[in-house]
Amino acid sequence: MINKVRTAIFLSAFAVVGSVTSALAADWIVIPFVEVKETYVDDVDLDAALAQSDFVTQTTVGASVVTVGPRVNLNLLYGLTHLFYPGLEGDKDEFRHNLTADLRTEIARDFLFFDAQAGITQQFIDRRDAFTSVDAARTLNRATVSIISASPYTQHKVGGNFAVLTNRYTYSYLKASRNADFDLNNFGEVSTQFHEGLISLNSGTRFTKFTWLFENQYREVVTTNGQDNKIFATSLLGDYQLNRQIAFIGLFGYSKRNADFGPAN
Repeated sequence: MINKVRTAIFLSAFAVVGSVTSALAADWIVIPFVEVKETYVDDVDLDAALAQSDFVTQTTVGASVVTVGPRVNLNLLYGLTHLFYPGLEGDKDEFRHNLTADLRTEIARDFLFFDAQAGITQQFIDRRDAFTSVDAARTLNRATVSIISASPYTQHKVGGNFAVLTNRYTYSYLKASRNADFDLNNFGEVSTQFHEGLISLNSGTRFTKFTWLFENQYREVVTTNGQDNKIFATSLLGDYQLNRQIAFIGLFGYSKRNADFGPAN
């Protein structure tokens, strides 16, 4: 195991932050920002045989977008970071993307909804290889991981206050710029797609002491490395609250999985 955890000394940082209110709607808030940070790292290249120190300049340009309304709720934060390594030979520049986004919408009142999430982060491929808690250090063991998820669904009451029926479809896409196996062989970029269908019937407000949930779920996972699988599961959950201290919980279910972990065709 190569585990290089070094100390970074924070020298200086400043940010320029502004606030802009969109003319389209008063509840949209856009905040652009610029941040510059100088960091000293005593082992700046974790993949090199010998430790080398350097001053790393990190410049981040980004924006925050927030809106809260009766039908739309959005929270988005994006930043593009440029890292400059003046003491390294060869390529002295590196760019990193960071994104978190969450969208909740109500298309048809109390019936049709749409949710979406997105994210871009930097993650280590394998904890048995070189890693560190210092973001400014460089290593090929760090990968850019991107994920996006979209989920339309309907939700309506059955029999007044008897139950709530939910029908949901979720599509997710995950991509990593690098991928390694247990022998630390790097297979390069890998992506995975998720298809998920969910039908659930949840007890309504008519039930007080006894609540229940009937759920059916289908999930299909498709990867570029051939590790595909399909999962079907159905379950019935019951909860009877005898008093404040005692509750009886029962769960019955069935699941089936078809998996293919062989090489991709």
